[in-house]
Amino acid sequence: QFSQELQLRGEFGAANWVLGGFYYNDDRTAISTIPEFFGDAIDTTGTIKTESIAGFVSVDMPVTDTIALDAGGRFTNETKNLDLVFAFAPDADYEVTVNEFTWRAGANWQPVEPAFLYFNAATGYKSPDFNTTLLFGDASAAAPTQPETSFSLEAGGKFELVDGRVSLSAAIFRNRVKNKQATVTQIVNDLPVARLFNFGDVHIKGAELEFTGRLAEGLTTKFGASYLNTEIHAPATTTYSTGPASVSTPIDGNELPATPEYTINGLVRYDFPEIVAGQFSVQGDFNFVADQYFQLDNNERDTQDAYGILNLRAFWRDSSDRYSL
Repeated sequence: QFSQELQLRGEFGAANWVLGGFYYNDDRTAISTIPEFFGDAIDTTGTIKTESIAGFVSVDMPVTDTIALDAGGRFTNETKNLDLVFAFAPDADYEVTVNEFTWRAGANWQPVEPAFLYFNAATGYKSPDFNTTLLFGDASAAAPTQPETSFSLEAGGKFELVDGRVSLSAAIFRNRVKNKQATVTQIVNDLPVARLFNFGDVHIKGAELEFTGRLAEGLTTKFGASYLNTEIHAPATTTYSTGPASVSTPIDGNELPATPEYTINGLVRYDFPEIVAGQFSVQGDFNFVADQYFQLDNNERDTQDAYGILNLRAFWRDSSDRYSL
């Protein structure tokens, strides 16, 4: 593997700019085996060669004393080659080339010193890839995925109150993903096999809130909460099979795996004034996570019910700060 990035930075009036280039070259080989009576037998050997070249530019500049803008773009040319060697089938190969332009733009506004507001928009890109694990001579199972692309929007603010002793930050966001890639486990020839595929589009929206306060001498409080809504938009023919019965289930309208709708956390800590015996502190913190699915078909078997964790702690350190408990 080899990679190199070069950057040229400069100023043009009040603007700061960055111009750069990136090169990446990688060769990797994956060998999958099948358990047999006398040991493991090689089923598939796949060699993937990747070459990626990119150029990028970004600019940020103040518009007024309180408003600033930034923007950037990146063009990527990437080629991947796959050579397959099967134990009991003809060899095969694939090649995929992608040209992708991504960009970002943002603005921030600081109307008063303790307040900072921002807005960002950006596109994203994830390159295609191949399946090389336990193909059992089926070259079509190694066909490359489509590139995954995304468009995201985010707006938020950060505020400092009570002479900086209280800070509050909040954000809302939305993301649209096309040709979402996912690695899932499927049963092939009675063996669990990992497969990467495009299952459709995903709509994501959410919000985050964080609070930190030092409301009294020695007292620290923190609180955070997040909301996340995900929905899969896939053709009715896109199904997913899990479990011993391997029942095929449509996934359109389902949630993304491992995306709980709500999370809440908090902390309260009090540091007592230091005395001859040292300093004592007590702390309580909690974390709550809403229920979530772990498979694309949102089956009731592979789920995690909502749960909460509460921790209570006590601390001590001596006056010389050499010992702690």
